[in-house]
Amino acid sequence: MPDNPSEHSLKKPPLTYDQQIELLKSRNLIIKNEDFAKRILSHVNYYRLSGYSLHLRHNDVFHEGVTFEGIYQIYQFDKKLRYLLLDLIETVEISFRTHIAYYLAHKYGPFSYLESSFFENEKHHLQFLEEFEKQVTRNHNKELFVRHHTNLYEGKFPVWVATELFSFGMLSRFFSNLKKHDKDAISKVHYTFPSVYITTWLRSLGTLRNTCAHYCRLYNKYYNDTPKLPSEAKENDIQYNGLYANIYILKFLIDDRDKWTSFIINLEALMQEYNAVDISLLGFPEDKDWVKLLKKA
Repeated sequence: MPDNPSEHSLKKPPLTYDQQIELLKSRNLIIKNEDFAKRILSHVNYYRLSGYSLHLRHNDVFHEGVTFEGIYQIYQFDKKLRYLLLDLIETVEISFRTHIAYYLAHKYGPFSYLESSFFENEKHHLQFLEEFEKQVTRNHNKELFVRHHTNLYEGKFPVWVATELFSFGMLSRFFSNLKKHDKDAISKVHYTFPSVYITTWLRSLGTLRNTCAHYCRLYNKYYNDTPKLPSEAKENDIQYNGLYANIYILKFLIDDRDKWTSFIINLEALMQEYNAVDISLLGFPEDKDWVKLLKKA
C-alpha cells in the first residue's frame, strides 16, 4: 500500500513555470511576452489565475484571440475591486457594532448580550457564547483591551467592548437572533428598512467580506447568500445573486454621502481603466445605467 495514497492517485503532476506556459499555448492561449508570463506565474498561482479565464475557454481550449495579458488584466481589476469593497464593508461592520451595542446597553443593560431571554433561539445564543469565548481566548495575547478586562474585571465585557470581538459573521448571526421588535427598532432608526431586509443584507455582506479578505475571486462568481432587494432593484432587473446586488445594498447602509459618492467615482474609473471587463459577469445590469442606480436620491 502506498505511503501517501492521495499523492500517488494524483493524475496531474506539478509543472514548472516553463511547462505551464507551454501547456497554456497548447490550449490556444496567446502569450505575447513569455518572460512577463513566467514572472506573473511565479507570483500568482497558476490555479488561481486560471479561475479568471473560465468564461474564455471551453473544454480547456481558449477561445480565439484570448491572451495571457488579457486574463491578467481581469485579475488586476478583481484585486483593485476587492480593495474598494473592503473599505465600505469595514464601515458597515463598525457602524453595525456601534448600533447594536448602543441599543442593547441602553435598553437592557451592558451585559444583556449574555442573556438568552433577549434572543429568539436559545440554542443559537449558546453557540454564540461559545464562539465569543473562543474570540476572547484567541485575542487575549493580541489585544490590550482583552487582557485589561480579563485581569481587572474578571473577564466581564460590557456589550460596547464585546462587540469589538465580533467577526462580521458573528455580528450577522447575533443580529439575526435578536427578538424581532429589537431588530426592527435598530433597523428603523438607522436604515429605514425592515429587519427582514437588514438580516439578509448582513449575511450577504458577511460572505462578500470573507471573499474579499481572503483574496478570493469576485469576477464571474455568484452567491448562495443573497440579499432581499427592494422593488426598485427588481424593476431594474438587478440579479439578486450577483456582486452588483451587494454593491447596490451598500447604497442604503453607507450614510456618509461623500464616502459613497467617492466610491462610485472610483468604481466608475476602475471600470473605464479595465474596459475589456464584462460587467455582466459581475451581475451589473448591462442595459441599465448602473451608475445612476447607485446614486442616492
